[in-house]
Amino acid sequence: RKRSGKLLKNLNASIILNSRNRHLSGIAVQNFSTDIFEGTLNSSPFLFDPVKKEMMMTLTLNNIRLPDRLSLHGESRGTFSGGVSGTIPVIYGKKGLLFGNIRLVSTINFKDISLSSLPGLDRPGTNTPFASGNIHGIMPIELRDSTLLIRKGMVEGEKNSRIIFYDKKNQPLLSFDLGTKKESGRLFKNLNGAITFININKKNAAIDINNLSTEMFGGTINATPFTFGNAGKSTSMTVKLRNINALDRVKLYGDFKAVLKGDITGTIPLSIGNKGFSISKARLLSKGGGTITIAPKTRKQTTTERIMGATKPDTDYLFSEPDLWFSRSFDGAFRTDFTLKKFTHRNSGGELLLSSPKGSLSLWQNKKNPELITLENFSAGFFDGTIGIEKADYDMAKKSTETTIALNGIPIQKLLDLQGAKKIYATGSLKGKLPVRIKDQVFEIIDGGMAAEQNGQIIYATTPEERAAANQGLRTTYEALSNFLYAELFSSIIMAPDGKSHLNIQLKGANPDYQAGRPIELNLNIEQNLLDLMRSLSISGNLEQVISEKALNMGN
Repeated sequence: RKRSGKLLKNLNASIILNSRNRHLSGIAVQNFSTDIFEGTLNSSPFLFDPVKKEMMMTLTLNNIRLPDRLSLHGESRGTFSGGVSGTIPVIYGKKGLLFGNIRLVSTINFKDISLSSLPGLDRPGTNTPFASGNIHGIMPIELRDSTLLIRKGMVEGEKNSRIIFYDKKNQPLLSFDLGTKKESGRLFKNLNGAITFININKKNAAIDINNLSTEMFGGTINATPFTFGNAGKSTSMTVKLRNINALDRVKLYGDFKAVLKGDITGTIPLSIGNKGFSISKARLLSKGGGTITIAPKTRKQTTTERIMGATKPDTDYLFSEPDLWFSRSFDGAFRTDFTLKKFTHRNSGGELLLSSPKGSLSLWQNKKNPELITLENFSAGFFDGTIGIEKADYDMAKKSTETTIALNGIPIQKLLDLQGAKKIYATGSLKGKLPVRIKDQVFEIIDGGMAAEQNGQIIYATTPEERAAANQGLRTTYEALSNFLYAELFSSIIMAPDGKSHLNIQLKGANPDYQAGRPIELNLNIEQNLLDLMRSLSISGNLEQVISEKALNMGN
């Protein structure tokens, strides 16, 4: 290297040849010292016996710049710097070269280290590594015999440094930003640990790691002791996270976008082996949340099309306070049991709010069809009642699924309000099942059925003018429903993929104010296009958005 072109400089020593008799001879060395790599190396006096071939000495190092000469896997980028000081007892004999109680200290500075060059992040044979960007930092270390101690190390990710995950087509699916945003946003701060090397240069060589802890993105991470090596055996550890500010570092790609915020706390029991890694009953939870948006690419629309045409297919999924239990097998099969405080499905047609949703998701479980996502035992609060799905298999490749939605305790009035009905008032609640089919974001209801859970009341408010203009049959219906006390309520519903729906309602009961309260049976049939209804309700919203954008463009 230019800074230290000579290996040894100012080499000094006193060498004494000992030949007191023909049976005893040796070489004694005293006052050994030299400059090496911008530091100094000294040795205690030692005697080399050429007959027994033995010698003992203690080497003393002072600020020798060994780290300056390090490189990572032959990478031309990235530099290390630092000095090494300490003592190395050396014993040479019949067993070869041995070392005594080594004591070395150093503070290693590194910068421009490519994340993709680190073990496990390079993805050999592809142009899409698991990581991009560089890191830099400071690592104070101390070597005691075979144990390497790390004290208050620091690692920062440079701008655009991230971990990247890919889909089956090798396209970016999700990334996690590692860049430093502020003091509390460092990748690792106060990194501590003890690494012990066991049986070095032997087949059963291993590495013990203890007392591993660090601050990360404003929170802390600790790991239980674990061992690497041991002839290919897997190693197990438990990683504990506390208040890691990580959600806002998540980025989604393709048709997905994410705006997330919040800290993460939890535990991850992890096993690492030759076949990859597995996770057993890990738990992560957060008081935060955010929005995940699915926004398929569409052609640019004219102003008229945007106001009167089909609404945008963009869909927002808002969630809060996730609590996840999850496991992953070595073959990649993944399962999570989840609960959320709230979950909202929102698009141009309106919002659907679910309270306290919970269930199980399984991914990559089916070897014959790895594109299958299975939702099981799902339930959530809905309109003061509950909805549930026992099982749904969603094919990500075909974008399709078939399942049955179970409804319980759904207030009738809430459904009427959702339809925009302003003249009908009803008490009571419904239960039932809706078999549904989804294909390419098109929703279909197949022979759904609902029934009232208890007796209730229906009031259909009409004006005198409406009653006067109605025919005799419709007028009779108006009068019967002016104060209808039902004993039975059944409903069937069918909705085609194009939105055309048929709703049949069967009522049995009486109106105490009509014909002395005689028993009445009503059979009502309603046909409409639910998609057109949603679209018509959203026209004003589309118009408002277009006007706002026009005003913004004029202002610019």
